[in-house]
Amino acid sequence: RIVEHVIRMESGSLVTEPTPFATETDARGRYRLSGAPASQGRGVLLRASYEGQFTANASVSYAPDATADFVLSPLRVVPIGQSIRSATATGPLCDPTELCQRYAVTPDRAGTLEVSLAGANREGLDLYVETPDGRVYGPLMGEPLRLSFPVSAGSTHQIRVLDTKRAGEFELRTQLR
Repeated sequence: RIVEHVIRMESGSLVTEPTPFATETDARGRYRLSGAPASQGRGVLLRASYEGQFTANASVSYAPDATADFVLSPLRVVPIGQSIRSATATGPLCDPTELCQRYAVTPDRAGTLEVSLAGANREGLDLYVETPDGRVYGPLMGEPLRLSFPVSAGSTHQIRVLDTKRAGEFELRTQLR
């Protein structure tokens, strides 16, 4: 599935909402996009997804000959409630130009999922959570790196920790209430 994402504000969070459009693939697995929303300016943020894989993003200019390459990686599911201490780094789960880490969580019951991020150097750290329907939530600039939203049992949510400044250590906490 390939979608275009539009950013908006919702209840103190930034949200990107998917707008699907048609794709066709050739024998080599390359897609031709058609029917992209006409409201686009100079560029489009595309997100590719496939069951059991982390999604991948690409920014492309909106032009008839624009191309985007996606590489999808298997989900790395971590238990809810386990505190994760790690550092941002380049690697196969992120764009090669990004310093990040990615995780997935799957609640065993319905409730409210709370995701928070702390780090010695908060400047540059960012947090995003992608829901199964393709919406991506992130805190507003300058706000605490904390998100909270309802989840259903068995729904897999992707968590992306991003560092825009330099590789840094962080602590990621998840809790189901």
